[in-house]
Amino acid sequence: MSSKQAHEIYQRKFETYRRESIYKSLETLVSANLLEKAYDEDDGLRYSARITQLQLNLEDMEVESVAE
Repeated sequence: MSSKQAHEIYQRKFETYRRESIYKSLETLVSANLLEKAYDEDDGLRYSARITQLQLNLEDMEVESVAE
């Protein structure tokens, strides 16, 4: 989905946040290699998951992910 669509869904379900805040959060996830982004002529930036599974081990502070 596009960042605009994600913002609209989030806004309806939770609280009103500025679109820029959502963008910054999505970019943080891109930097962590959890999301990838691409440009779509109709929707603008689109984000998709790079992984299919994320496992957090809080006891040992380890993160394991499985890429698609």
